[in-house]
Amino acid sequence: MQTDSRIQFSFGIAMATRYGEDDWLETLEGLTERNTGEVRKILLDYNVPLIDEQGNVLAAWRRQNR
Repeated sequence: MQTDSRIQFSFGIAMATRYGEDDWLETLEGLTERNTGEVRKILLDYNVPLIDEQGNVLAAWRRQNR
């Protein structure tokens, strides 16, 4: 996906917990790992472009938006 180099259009998604909340962190990590496919499906359903670490559009998004 080519963008104007002066404007950033891609952003990572992150979650965090407060220091010392190891149980909550473990819960969140488990939830995200188990639900990655469903989260990806929701993003695709809403036409959110998905890119890899190098900024390349993922094939699943490209196929859906032809």
